[in-house]
Amino acid sequence: TLFPSPTLFRSTFDEVGATVTLSNEATFDGTQALKITNSKVGGNFAVNVQPTIFDAQAYPIVQFDYRIPPDVKTNFQVKVADRWYDIEFTDDPKEFRDKRVNIAPIGTIEGVVADDQWHTARFNLYDMLRTKTGHMLVEEMIMADWDVGGFMKLQFGHNREGATYFIDNFSISRETDMGMRIEEERLLVDDFNQRKATNVFGKPALLFVDSAGSHIDHGFRSDQALGKGHSLALAYDVSEKGRYAGYATTFPNLDLRSYQGLSFFAKSTKPGQEVFIGLRDQFGHEGKVGMSQYVSANESEDWQEVIIPLAVFSNSVDLGKVENLSFTFEGGSDSKGTLFVDSLEFRKSLSSFLVNDFNDLAEGNKLARSHRTFVSGAAAVNGMVTRHLGNGIFRLSYGGNIGEIHAYASDLFTYAGWTTELGGINCSDCQSLSFRIKGGEGGERPNIYLDDGNFRWSVDIAKYAPVTTDWQDVVIPLEDFAEYGVDLTHLAELQFAFEWEKMSGTIYIDDIKLGSAFVPKLTAQAAETGDTNSK
Repeated sequence: TLFPSPTLFRSTFDEVGATVTLSNEATFDGTQALKITNSKVGGNFAVNVQPTIFDAQAYPIVQFDYRIPPDVKTNFQVKVADRWYDIEFTDDPKEFRDKRVNIAPIGTIEGVVADDQWHTARFNLYDMLRTKTGHMLVEEMIMADWDVGGFMKLQFGHNREGATYFIDNFSISRETDMGMRIEEERLLVDDFNQRKATNVFGKPALLFVDSAGSHIDHGFRSDQALGKGHSLALAYDVSEKGRYAGYATTFPNLDLRSYQGLSFFAKSTKPGQEVFIGLRDQFGHEGKVGMSQYVSANESEDWQEVIIPLAVFSNSVDLGKVENLSFTFEGGSDSKGTLFVDSLEFRKSLSSFLVNDFNDLAEGNKLARSHRTFVSGAAAVNGMVTRHLGNGIFRLSYGGNIGEIHAYASDLFTYAGWTTELGGINCSDCQSLSFRIKGGEGGERPNIYLDDGNFRWSVDIAKYAPVTTDWQDVVIPLEDFAEYGVDLTHLAELQFAFEWEKMSGTIYIDDIKLGSAFVPKLTAQAAETGDTNSK
């Protein structure tokens, strides 16, 4: 327990805050509890909870006893990396999004009962913060009553003068039921050089097959290693439809919540054979993705680096308690061969990853998140994946009455756009947002937004490259968003918006990437035609 004493609470807000005293009037046994009283009507009812900076990942569990009447309104707020985050306790729900009051909501304390009787509350601050930021160093924690009156308008609450509640047995502590946590920047699972049946955690590898006669075997090959040492060789035969076989390396309920990516090197004697990479948690939840989406090519027998953002799995798997990592081969005509794997590890940071290249017709992007169009008012928009010379691209057509409409007895602002979800990925080590764009007529001007889940900011595409009827490479430094408040440690959405003035047209988008600019390879057909968009 880091802060067991309620006397660490302090009133630091002068006449607009709360008064803090120790009192024995509210407990059953006459022991002392913390009494917090509102100083005046129209104040913020604020009290400083703890004076010491702490790491919410190391000390995530906040627990306390409380006695609070039904009419008393107050919430917790924590300050992290100069931004405040609101945790709903008894105050009414508020809308913070795009209000620029430097507060973002991160969750609600479950089971709170405001009946002027004693109850116990508990919440995981680390898991709450992860919904809005990758920063975890808590600079301040307060309890206060703030209202949001509008854009950039933060106001005192409306508790009555003399409103009182009690706090006792307040603690901030470690998780007792968390998975195995390791703080290394790169967490090696196995380099296979020791030729062991166990990984670096001392946990075994398992083989699995269907019940219809599929086959898989594993071994270690020095003649097929990446550099010196050995690689893992997975020889499989799933030559009939519906068959499967695979390999899994197991973990001691590994906590991967602070890691961003899975990486390894792979090469195959059967180019084109899909391999499904899976993560499974201790509750039996499993997520799988095709490996081919995360390699630079799938037609070569050379080693390819595979980097899979863990955001791909976060919707389906509890990343705090990961049980195994698997490679699965599924059946098809002549589906047999050998896959070589080396340098299997997890990474705490990602410096570059592909968001979407639109080369399949799936509704989602490479982060296993959806994309969609949006409209307001009398605007119109339509988006779809299409193909040109065998390459997938995204066509986005927009029009209607975009801009401000001066109609009878009303002024209406309308807009349209397209958004792709980013899953809250930490891109603080990325340098840029890049994509390729082509206009139907040239001169199109979408605004490009990055959204961190509470606040978003846009840039004018014309500042970085003109949209013409030829394909243009656009590279936007992420600092151009961060300097206006977008939290790069938690990117929620990327948006292309058409707004502010009357416009209509069509644009084509391809190869969206966070990190360094994506340079596609030319196919023979593209080289002949001069279309540099084909890969």
